[in-house]
Amino acid sequence: MVQKEDGTNIPEEQQKEEDCVTHFLIRWDYISSVITFPDKKTTLGVDKKAKLIGFQPS
Repeated sequence: MVQKEDGTNIPEEQQKEEDCVTHFLIRWDYISSVITFPDKKTTLGVDKKAKLIGFQPS
């Protein structure tokens, strides 16, 4: 936290870092592809297994 509930700033030496899980939704309209990286040795790009996801046009 960097501010108190009333909006005043918390001094830097009193601030503490926190981790939290966040979930958010993205509309299909904004997604053009999904890439997974099962290992870090994989290079970027499209391989032979690539396929369209979601609602596909007929």
